[in-house]
Amino acid sequence: MEKKRLLVVGNVVPQDWEFHRGVEAATGKPWDVQVNVINRYDGLHRFTRYLTYLFAPLRLFFIRNRYEKIVYWEQFLGLVLVFYCRLFHVKKCPEISIMALIYKPKGGLIGKVFAWFVRYAVTSEHVRRIIVYSQSEVEYYSGLFGVPKGKFVAETLGQADRPDLYRAGPAPEKYYISAGRSNRDYDFLRAAWPRDSRITVVCDVEKAEDAGGIHYEKDCHGDAYLRLLAGAYASGLPLRSEKFSSGQLVFLQSFMLGVPVIATQNDTVPDYVEDGVNGFIIQKTPAGLADALRRLDDPEE
Repeated sequence: MEKKRLLVVGNVVPQDWEFHRGVEAATGKPWDVQVNVINRYDGLHRFTRYLTYLFAPLRLFFIRNRYEKIVYWEQFLGLVLVFYCRLFHVKKCPEISIMALIYKPKGGLIGKVFAWFVRYAVTSEHVRRIIVYSQSEVEYYSGLFGVPKGKFVAETLGQADRPDLYRAGPAPEKYYISAGRSNRDYDFLRAAWPRDSRITVVCDVEKAEDAGGIHYEKDCHGDAYLRLLAGAYASGLPLRSEKFSSGQLVFLQSFMLGVPVIATQNDTVPDYVEDGVNGFIIQKTPAGLADALRRLDDPEE
């Protein structure tokens, strides 16, 4: 019996998912999709999501020989499966690839255990390749974990075009937008944002309330978010860490919709944002933000 191929995701995807179609077209083979909903933080989901991290990979571990290849869109589900394979010294294992590795060191005892777990999985021979979204991360993670650079593959992210959302003419009202949850530094935004300008923060885990020109949308997804982005004057991404990639999808969605980007300095940002062309890369200071906002309004810039 021919072995199957599997894509594992951590959130609900469209039935006609473009990435799924692309993988099948590129390989000439059918791929199954396994959906694990782990990106919900309301009610009991904030606790049950951890059970999914443990038991969804464990179930795959017991039926792993059904699969020739497994590609994990959700990194930690993949790392847990690799962890089980290494822990139990299995010899037969599908070809496992993990996409979008983002490792954020944590403090204290939990941080030490977490660091050991990630290193144990990343250095395992059971993971074939780890895909990152910038060349700088190949250098960073290779050095951090002490593994050959060849284990990492740098690929820039893609975004399906949505011409139905293109904006005709200038925005009817002037507001800015900042979206996403991973590696975002909204504390900086709250401290540095000029109170006479409007910005909407789209983030479903933010606990802050509207204040000082900043409005929060905590349940805005899909096309509703893209329409909000399409009407924005510019998109701002304050990033916390300068080492790992974040915000690529927001960059691409902004460019697709003709919305310039203001991003704070990060080693991976230049792979997507060309300073002064499709956006601005700034130092994470109030003066840097103020200068970028001024330059956006300057027709000579």
